[in-house]
Amino acid sequence: MLGDIRYALRTFAKRPSYAVAAIATLALGITVNTVVFSLINSLLLRPMPVRDAGRVVRVYPVDADGRRRNLFSYPDYLDYRQSPARFETLAAYVPAELTAGRSTLDRGVVEPRSTRPSSARTPVKSK
Repeated sequence: MLGDIRYALRTFAKRPSYAVAAIATLALGITVNTVVFSLINSLLLRPMPVRDAGRVVRVYPVDADGRRRNLFSYPDYLDYRQSPARFETLAAYVPAELTAGRSTLDRGVVEPRSTRPSSARTPVKSK
């Protein structure tokens, strides 16, 4: 093992460009690995930053064929708020991709509505 380390150091001393390439490759690999792990850790492995995260659910509408759809209508949302199987808290949101001056909800290019666009809605408490 010690002989291998000496051989590697001699090779690096003879060919500095090889040493730079090897070190840069290691640095890039470590950086990419760290970034990917950080993203997976924050998005998938850690629980949501809310109280009782295990009780948070997303409710999907199901059509007559049993297929899941992605969006409820606003009247459906109101029905869920007033249904006997009440939720402790109920929130609604409209998924949208926002950019400066455009939105997937808009039919054309418009002026920006605010300096901090957000598609999130404040949770609505059931009564």
